Order: sequence, then structure tokens, then C-alpha cells
Amino acid sequence: MILTRDNITNLNKDNRDFTLALTSGCFDLIHSGHIFYLNQMRSLAAGAKTLVVIHGDEAVSDHKSKPGDSRPIFPAVHRALILDNIKAVDYVYVWNGWEDVVELVRQLQPEILIGPEDSIARSDWKNSWRSIAVQIGAELKGVRRDGEDISTSNLLARIRNVS
Repeated sequence: MILTRDNITNLNKDNRDFTLALTSGCFDLIHSGHIFYLNQMRSLAAGAKTLVVIHGDEAVSDHKSKPGDSRPIFPAVHRALILDNIKAVDYVYVWNGWEDVVELVRQLQPEILIGPEDSIARSDWKNSWRSIAVQIGAELKGVRRDGEDISTSNLLARIRNVS
């Protein structure tokens, strides 16, 4: 289900009767690495409902675009539609920020926060997943990379080199 500003509050801790697992990311140009990640998220969530928060177009453009490489490839509405049709995902929400996604996490207070192992281990961010998990009393779980170097950025580089 794709959530909106009007119904995202239904997932606030006080408004739900289920465990919520949350992850976030760009999820631009969905590929097998994303599917691996989402399936691992579902497995780690162990019966919880899953929420994927995707970064809005402006945030993706600000953080992922490089000269000659305009991002996102797909607008948020398309990315949300694709994610909504992946069976490992229960809810999708577009958040029009980047690091301030922690505001939403604090609002919803999910019981489980999920992120890539290499990202959640970082403590140099002001609002790292680790510190947020401690603040809201959430369990922090890491998804390992699939072992292949599959990323949207790498795929785009390969596509440019072929054409």
C-alpha cells in the first residue's frame, strides 16, 4: 500500500496493533540487488509489517546526481508503484528529505529499523540509525550486500559505456 501524508499517521505506534519494520533508500532503477535487500528485510522482520520509505525526487537529485548523470531515473511515483508490487513490501511512503527521514522514524517509532550492514555500523552521522534505534527503543538489523557489485550507479555507468 502506498501511503500519503493523510494516512501515514495510521502507522504511528499508538495507532497500530502490529510490529513495524522500517527501511529507507532511493530505490531508483530497481534491480536484483534491491530485490535481495528487500527479501532480506522481510526475513529479518520476522512477521512484522514492512515499510519502505523512499527519498523524494529532489532529495535523490541533490544526493545522487553527478555532472551528466541526472537522477532519479524514475520519479518517486513510479518507484513507489514498483515497490508496492514487490511481495516483501507492505507499505511504501515517499519522504521528501534525506537525513531528516529520522523525523518520520521518531514519529512512527517502528520496533525494527533495517539498513545495509555497512551503513548501520557508521556512527559518524549526526542521526545514525544506531543512535535513532537507541532513542526510540527499536531493534537495529543489518542486511548484508548480495556479494555482487550491483548498484544503480554501477548499472548506469555500464549502460553509458555500452552506448
